[in-house]
Amino acid sequence: MKKQALILICALTAGSFLQGCSSASSSASTEPLQVETQEETTAETVQTQEESASAQDETQAQTDAGQAQTEAEADSSAQEAELRTLFDRVKNLESGTAGSSLKLTGLTADICDFCAETDLKETELEDTAQTYMETELDDGDERDVFKENWQSVENTYRTLIDPEEDETDLLTDAGRTDSLYPYGNQEIAAMETLSSTIDAYQAE
Repeated sequence: MKKQALILICALTAGSFLQGCSSASSSASTEPLQVETQEETTAETVQTQEESASAQDETQAQTDAGQAQTEAEADSSAQEAELRTLFDRVKNLESGTAGSSLKLTGLTADICDFCAETDLKETELEDTAQTYMETELDDGDERDVFKENWQSVENTYRTLIDPEEDETDLLTDAGRTDSLYPYGNQEIAAMETLSSTIDAYQAE
């Protein structure tokens, strides 16, 4: 009887020992899996954060580019409007009246200043000049007067950039002492574009 009890105790002890070993083995085999899973989760989180940051940078870059384009378009529109205002002054220029020479000089200096500083492209200058002549001048006679007045402006412009001419006193009398004269004594690209466009314009 004692022998049977001893055998039973040994069996129970062995069972408990085996169960403990099994649990320890299971725990040991689970730990590497948990570490691997944690590493994968961390890597995925880092990747997600990097992708999010990249997307935000791209969005910001697109926003900045769009804003820059909008500002450039607004600036171009403002410059085109300023040029049309100068054209209005050319249209209303009266030759042969008292003070007309000083008015012509002052207007020419203003146009030259504009042309020296504008960043409008050649095509934009051409389009603005052509559109103005097509839409703002009522008939052939008005266009002819405009072109004649522009010729006077162009002649004065040639004088202003002539290194052999000194128009300082004339500009002072015209109230344009703050102009960019003498414009480096060289042709102004934008002015040349406007002149060639207006001189060559023919109403359809």
